[in-house]
Amino acid sequence: MPSTLRRPSTTGTESALPKSTKPLFRLGGAATALAAILSLVFLVFPSLKPSPPPPVLSGSISTIVWQQAYSGSLHYAVSARLVGYKGKPCTLGYAVYRSNGQYAGIGAAEVLTLTPESQDDTGGSTVAVPQPLPAGQYYVQFTLNAPNGSKLDTKASTLLTVL
Repeated sequence: MPSTLRRPSTTGTESALPKSTKPLFRLGGAATALAAILSLVFLVFPSLKPSPPPPVLSGSISTIVWQQAYSGSLHYAVSARLVGYKGKPCTLGYAVYRSNGQYAGIGAAEVLTLTPESQDDTGGSTVAVPQPLPAGQYYVQFTLNAPNGSKLDTKASTLLTVL
């Protein structure tokens, strides 16, 4: 019994692929050739290669935990996350305020230096803040600064009652 199926012709200029896929192969071939040419140009003339986007730079104070008071100081464990500052020192400072927001006259612009060891790093330390007087409620406002001195983040501690 003879077969009724016909095989597509592959002679001459005809192809076994549907006509709709031919432009895709041409486009893919052109894209590959263009990529190869650009790679060669950038290899020979590296100054023509586009520069990468600027790194993402950010910093935030993650936690502030009051630890204890001793030797006339309040001690806080402060941690921060720094992104994009690998090897560049960022600083942490503080200022003490009364519960009504009035500055208590106690502060330090740079009490701790944090130098990230990777592009996205977290670290911290214990910070000693002189105990404010007279008795009352106070909070400590911590400020994280970038290497150029610009402010990255601020965060306040919880209220603390000094007796």
